[in-house]
Amino acid sequence: MNKFAMTLLMTVALLAGTGLTYAIDELETAEGAKQLPVNVVCPMSGRAVNPDATSKHGDEVVGFCCNNCKGNFDENPSEHISKVVRLTVNTKCPMSGRALNPEQTVTYKGRTVGFCCGDCKGNFEADPAEHIAKVEYTPVNTKCPMSDRAINPEAVSLYQGRVVAFCCNNCKGNFDENPAEHISKVKVDNRKK
Repeated sequence: MNKFAMTLLMTVALLAGTGLTYAIDELETAEGAKQLPVNVVCPMSGRAVNPDATSKHGDEVVGFCCNNCKGNFDENPSEHISKVVRLTVNTKCPMSGRALNPEQTVTYKGRTVGFCCGDCKGNFEADPAEHIAKVEYTPVNTKCPMSDRAINPEAVSLYQGRVVAFCCNNCKGNFDENPAEHISKVKVDNRKK
């Protein structure tokens, strides 16, 4: 298993341990100007993504640790795009309930959905509108981006296809007023281990 797949599996394991999942219908979307990268690990170096070093690739924003890696990717994206490990919005397969395979993902309306196998992925792709309600979203953070305190499973927002959790509704409200201003405070460093 390569380094990137291992990082994704560890991310999923960390998220699964939180026990926090949400159906898409439970959340309101907070919209902002800046689209989040689909990855938290640089495809070139394996280091954490810097939210200021990104490139648009199709409908996705790919993150890098630095502008050097970004430049190397931009020179020949087709050579490097397979190295991008996408952070999925779910921690278990929506079709079977089994563990995710990092090579089986689909981007649906800007959200990367993970699956356990090609069969489940294919069934989803055949009729995503029918199956999207089965996807349980998991917060991308374990600490409130506004206060750095533990998150409250009742205080969440959906931003750019990802669930962001907060310690309280006051912090959630402050974030929702101007998510583009606060999104850089969302820490995903707990997933880099």
